[in-house]
Amino acid sequence: MLGARFISDGSLLGAAGLAVLLAAHPAPGAAANPAFSREWGDLVSSAKREGRLVVNGGASAAGGGLGAALAQFGEKFGIKVTIGRGGGSDQTQRMLAERRGGVYSMDIAIGSARNFTTTLVPAKALDPVKPLLFHPEVIDASLWKGGVHRYADSERKYVFAFAARNAPIGISINTKLVKPGEIHSFANLLDPKWKGKIIAYHPRHSQVTYFNIYYDKNLGPEFLRRIYSEGGLTYVSTNRELADGLAAGAYAIGFLDGGAQRDLREMVNQGLPVKILTAHDIGGMALSSPGGSGLLGVVNRPANPNTQKLFVNWFLTKEAQLLFNRARLNGQGGDYESFRADIPNDGVDLEWRLAKNFVLPETEPDFTEKEMAAQNFVKQLVNKLGL
Repeated sequence: MLGARFISDGSLLGAAGLAVLLAAHPAPGAAANPAFSREWGDLVSSAKREGRLVVNGGASAAGGGLGAALAQFGEKFGIKVTIGRGGGSDQTQRMLAERRGGVYSMDIAIGSARNFTTTLVPAKALDPVKPLLFHPEVIDASLWKGGVHRYADSERKYVFAFAARNAPIGISINTKLVKPGEIHSFANLLDPKWKGKIIAYHPRHSQVTYFNIYYDKNLGPEFLRRIYSEGGLTYVSTNRELADGLAAGAYAIGFLDGGAQRDLREMVNQGLPVKILTAHDIGGMALSSPGGSGLLGVVNRPANPNTQKLFVNWFLTKEAQLLFNRARLNGQGGDYESFRADIPNDGVDLEWRLAKNFVLPETEPDFTEKEMAAQNFVKQLVNKLGL
């Protein structure tokens, strides 16, 4: 199981602390429903006999609110929680290879929209989520933001969106080399003063997404053409290269830095001169993102079906999502906001809280097709420019 649980000020959140939080924000009375209570009790007993939950979740599942919730689940129900090693995409490829060999070891998948929509859903590795849901707090859509359950797959049934954050826009800066407010638009990156001072992944890098820029009416394909042909970018291939180059002051700006943001957040916590810009810094954007920790899928042919069902129903309750919104682990976290409408957001860092008019592109029916169009444009651009 994962280790200790922390709330937003970094202190331990034990059973007593969680009880205080829940008492301050009481949930609807599921216990008043005898039929539910019997079904819940039977499910808990069956899950305890299985005794294990295996999560395909990558590094994002081990820290912050998600890691704390997984730890609480294990402690609360006496379940051993196992998270696969390595990145989410690596875990998925390993899981699919196992399944081709007849081995079915996973129960839950938590990860990025791309991992779900380009790999897990097409591979038919997931079951619909809704048939598993029966907890009154979970199935009542009025308890969720906007009065709806959100899904991030085109069929609206396989990838449940339970949280998001005010999207990092894809620009990070060295605060010693860039003055406050100096970068207030992507267009600023085209200023000749930054030529040769921007570090980025090569546009062929598989983890870079161009969706937000490509479909922004003020940027679009023309900005992408100019930044790659005129920007004088220095290209790297690893997260650490990008983060180290920025923190050391070798470069002033990181462009489309998504893969490096975990390293950059650690550097911020260490007091190094880096900052990840969000919509608060760039005017006009109200985009949100589920990142690598806000989407959930249930693996078909699960290794532990009762534990899988128990986890999904518990994890989406007020109890678990309150912990998810409040928790930090090892100084990280506090950067995702649950879509539950009945819990406070005071544990979420201000810069990551969702805007009132937030937009979550991943839940649009044609997101996958639109993202593919953006990616294909850049592939063609790269070939044309000879990069």
